[in-house]
Parts: sequence; structure tokens; C-alpha cells
Amino acid sequence: MLERARVTPSRAIKCRLGSVVVSILLTISSAADAGPRTATVTSTSKDPDTSSVHISVAGIGSTGKLVVVVGLGGTSIDFGPVLEGSSVTRTFTLTNAGDATVTNITAVVSPANVGYSIDPPLPSTLSAPGFSILTARFAPQSASDGGPATVTFTGSWGSPPAQTSAQLTLDGSIQPSLTIMDSPAFPDTFRNPGDQAPVRSLKVQNTSGAMLRVSAMVTNDTDVWQLVSEAQVEISAGAMQEFLVRFSPKVAGSAPPAKLRLVNVDSNQTLISIDLHGQGRDRNVQLLPEVLQLRITAIGRPVTVDDALVVASNDETHTFQIRAIELDEASPFTIEDPGPDLELPALSERRFAVTFTPKTKGKITAKARLYLDMDPTMQHEVTLEGTAVFVDAHGGGGCAAGGAGGSAGAAALTLAAALARRLRRR
Repeated sequence: MLERARVTPSRAIKCRLGSVVVSILLTISSAADAGPRTATVTSTSKDPDTSSVHISVAGIGSTGKLVVVVGLGGTSIDFGPVLEGSSVTRTFTLTNAGDATVTNITAVVSPANVGYSIDPPLPSTLSAPGFSILTARFAPQSASDGGPATVTFTGSWGSPPAQTSAQLTLDGSIQPSLTIMDSPAFPDTFRNPGDQAPVRSLKVQNTSGAMLRVSAMVTNDTDVWQLVSEAQVEISAGAMQEFLVRFSPKVAGSAPPAKLRLVNVDSNQTLISIDLHGQGRDRNVQLLPEVLQLRITAIGRPVTVDDALVVASNDETHTFQIRAIELDEASPFTIEDPGPDLELPALSERRFAVTFTPKTKGKITAKARLYLDMDPTMQHEVTLEGTAVFVDAHGGGGCAAGGAGGSAGAAALTLAAALARRLRRR
């Protein structure tokens, strides 16, 4: 006699042996018993004259079976380092791999209260076959959070209920963190300020529970933004650290964008990245006049004009240094030496004498350039102009007997005398 039945997880099968009905209980004891199963039941009588009866039994075992799948078949999630106070999520699949519905599904994280959780909703039932995509979260709130943990999913199936379970293993750690205590704010700064460039600090505190090795770097324009403190430091747990940055704009206007980055040396992860902002400005100083015209003079005869060039400040606050007033190379003009770093107070002016000593005749021009403070860039430029003439005070070398020749000689002497008078004027 052959009896077939689906067993979920147990079932009684009744067989007739002549006038006797025999009840046979088939039980699924584990998931390994699922699928087709056969057995032989042998009935033996105490009467030696009665032959034994053999009954063949076949059945298909049904189970509910929870399975956790991460990615392409894994059962674990590693969140890696996570900043305290933030959270990271990863998805996984909870599957019913059996052929019986699983109900009363629960999830328990062990150890508890270490920052791990399974985001709701958690399905209470999974049909067969069926699955649910779930989210695991790591949200560390203190230095003790993280480390290995296990999530156990449990459900029941069949009647009377049998249990099925699956496990998801988790791991994560606290990423060492820095808290900004004070951010650098740079004032508007004159271009190329030299040793007057402002230096400001980024103050941070190590709020993690361990020592941090931190590397500091400025990204982008390192000519304008310079790190002037140590590039790599060790910061003890709870300790403060200061990173210093210098601002040296090259032109007026907004400085090129840059960032100050603090990186965990051991993990190569960026702990802090802040934008650096600054504004360059011009010095409100002029060299005047735009064109300086000196009087006519004879070749080789110097003529000096006092207070000819004026350096004028229209700045109401700052004092500048007149570093130099430079001329073209081999220029026939000279300018009174202002001396080393002559101060130019706010809303003031300085005047300088100019001397013209021509070596050739005709109109001669040159450029004068003003330099302030430590700025290698010219502040202002003006044009100097002068005219030189040739004077022959000894006549033409012969005798003129009246007439036009005498008049020409007299005119030359008159011009020379006029020039001599003008040269004496300062």
C-alpha cells in the first residue's frame, strides 16, 4: 500500500490493515527533511502464524526557511568607519527559501545599543517563495558604539508551529572626528602684502576617544594661501589643535577659491574640509603728475625742478612705505632718493625733485614707476619729458663783416645768455 502526503511540518496518515486502521505520524524535524521522502512501515503480529505486513509510505515535506542575502550571496555587512553623530545604511534581502509561509518574523540585534538597527518596516510574514529588501543602519552616538554584532531573524511556520531563523553579521567603527571650534576669517588685504600678510587660525578639537594623526594641506592656489603651521601633527583625545594659514593676494578682487583639508593619516579619510575666502585690494596711492614736462636745457647741462613729482595717498586709514621710484635704464632723468622705506601716512603726500641732464639733443621721454611696501608690482607710472638743444658759444670760426653774419652771431650769444639765465633758476 502506498500513501502520499504533504507534511507541514507533521501529518498523520491512516492505513487499513485488514479490519484494523493504523495511524502513522510523519514529522518534519528540520529543514533537511523538506522535499520528497519515503519510508516503509512494518507491522508484525505476535502470532507466529501471522505474516508481517509492510506498508510503503511516500510524502513531500514542506518548510518555511529564512535566509539572509547580502550582495551576491554574503551574510555580513561592514559599514567601515563612520563619523560619530552621522549614520550609514546598507541594504540586504531577507528571503523565505522554503515552500511554507513564515509568520511572526522578529529581529534581535546582539549586543544591543551599540549603534546598529534594522530600519522599519520589518515584514511580519513572508509567503513561499517570497522576499523583502531591508535596510541595516549604523548610527554611532558615542565612542563605545560599533564593533561586531549579530542580527537574528526568527519566524514560525506550520501547525503546530516550527521555528526558522537566519543571521546577519554586522561590523563598523567610529571614524575619528574633529570638531571646528573657530574658523579663519581673513580681512580685506592689500595685494602682495609681504610680511604684513594676515595669518588666521583654524582651531579644532579631537572629539573622538583616541589619538589622531592629522595631516593639513591647502588645495588650489598655494601662492595666495599658505599653511604656516606644521603640516602633520598628533592630536590627543579631547585635545585642541590650531592650524595657521597666511593670506597673500596677488591682485585686487576675490581671491581664487581654495580649501584647507585635514586628513586622517592612518585611514587617508578627510576629517574636515573648509573653504578659504579672501578679498584683495589696491593701495589708493598715486604718482603725479601723469606727464611731467621739464624746461629746455643745453646738452650736458643739468636742470632741476624741486617738488616736481608727488606721491599722494587717498587712503583714510593706512600708512604705506615708499620703497622706490624707479626710472628707465640709462634715463637722463634722476629723482631725489626717497631713502629706505619712507613712510606715507594716511591722506598725506611726499614731493621729490627731478633733474634732467641730457646727453643728446631733441625731445626725450622716460617713465617713472612707484613701488610701495613689499609689493613687486608697480603701483603707478608717469611720463617724464624734457628737451635738449645744442649751444655753440664760440661762433662759426671766421670773421663776419657786418650784414647778416653779424646779426647771426649776436642772436647766438643772446640765446646762450638766455639759456644761462634759465639754468641758474631752480
